[in-house]
Amino acid sequence: IGPKGDIGPTGPQGLVGTAILDSYASLYEDNGNSYMLTANTPNQVELSKNSQVKNMDISFTNTVKVQNTGIYKIDYFFSSVASAQSNISIELRKENVTINGTKITRKVNNQEYVWFNGSIIVSLNKGEKVDLAVSSTTNVTLTPDEDTVSYLSIMQIG
Repeated sequence: IGPKGDIGPTGPQGLVGTAILDSYASLYEDNGNSYMLTANTPNQVELSKNSQVKNMDISFTNTVKVQNTGIYKIDYFFSSVASAQSNISIELRKENVTINGTKITRKVNNQEYVWFNGSIIVSLNKGEKVDLAVSSTTNVTLTPDEDTVSYLSIMQIG
């Protein structure tokens, strides 16, 4: 093996990329407040705490306001105990309108624990507000446990 030569010049710099996740928010609740539902009337789910937020407006109560138009993956969860037999539903809303494909309904008995877990990929525009709502076919009180009782996790994927 012969002697080595000098190190050559550094090659051209590549383009600067964009962050993989440019916008996201994670809201949750763990207070265990009861929901007194009136039949067929959606009630906003409490999401007063947040763990991570980037390029999202969470200054609205229990709501995320999108700051960047794009494609988003949204995961959501709600759990509680029902005071009577009923059909309980959970749904994601955009500007107070159900997002297609997000409504989940379960039949529950008196004092039965019920939980909902959903996920969807949806297009959202800058300025649109997203929240989570719970409803029932009858008047019923839902009483969550004292741990994480609801969450909404939203992240821009495209």
